Amino acid sequence: MDKKTIIQRLIGLPGEIEAAETAVIKMSQNLMEAKDALAERESFLLLSGKIDGKNAEIRSAQLRELTSAERQFVVDAENALAGVKAFLNKLRNTFEALQSIAQMLGREVA
Repeated sequence: MDKKTIIQRLIGLPGEIEAAETAVIKMSQNLMEAKDALAERESFLLLSGKIDGKNAEIRSAQLRELTSAERQFVVDAENALAGVKAFLNKLRNTFEALQSIAQMLGREVA
């Protein structure tokens, strides 16, 4: 990378970081909504009498079976959040590395 490319990248990264931060917030909200939907479905199933197992293990198994779609939404939301967090971390690391390089190059000129 030459100096011009480093400067251009340093100028553009804050906007990319902001967009990634916004994505993290959105994915966090999606995860909370998925967890809420799962909790609501579990409550409905318990209160409606559809869960009728004789012991806690059977009732838990019935809940897992009847909420598989909601549980998958939670897993998908967790994976999406992890992905955008990793991307944000990569952008921040890139920004810090380029700042260090720019400082070193600045000392060479002086």
